Amino acid sequence: MAIEIDLASRVKVFSDDSGGFVRVFLCGPPGTGKTRLATSFPNPFVVDTDKGLLSTLVNGKKVWSMQIKAGERAWEILTEIIRSIRKGDPPFDKIKPQTFVVDSITALSDLMDMELTRYPRS
Repeated sequence: MAIEIDLASRVKVFSDDSGGFVRVFLCGPPGTGKTRLATSFPNPFVVDTDKGLLSTLVNGKKVWSMQIKAGERAWEILTEIIRSIRKGDPPFDKIKPQTFVVDSITALSDLMDMELTRYPRS
């Protein structure tokens, strides 16, 4: 039995006039090239939470990144990075990232879970 879906009524145009980032979510099994693809976008800045970035550095391409490690306040660091990029604070005033990559969301979730255990919210 085939399911009928009226795609014409569901497909819409997305317009972002704010000049912000293009938003793309990549998911898939490890080793399928998600990070490599994301770092091929214009001027990427990578928040590396799973130590997998080194495998993507090929052909001499420079990729700006920052690693968030276990025990650090991942949520606070991530929000500060985003705030600093938006405001153009150092060092982002020189880097001028056009693509913001979090590698990986699963590892970030694990870090944030550890953070909530270590620093419970009141």
